[in-house]
Amino acid sequence: MPLFDDAGRLLELFRGLIDTLGGRVTAWVRDHATIEIDVTDKIRNGIDLVHGSVMAAPGDTAGAHAGIFCAEPGRAGRQ
Repeated sequence: MPLFDDAGRLLELFRGLIDTLGGRVTAWVRDHATIEIDVTDKIRNGIDLVHGSVMAAPGDTAGAHAGIFCAEPGRAGRQ
């Protein structure tokens, strides 16, 4: 799912696991990023809890985004 800033510029388009899980960025500023995933039956484990790897993946991706944020105009979150 693409993320756009207030001016309509593309900020992020996920690929891979986070895209497959339906992840979306809900906050992205210097030193902070939030990625959310809706809980569905497809990401639950055999005891009906969210699988641990699903819980770890957004944290990994958010941590990476928090570290690469760039506030320079026209760079839209990337260095």
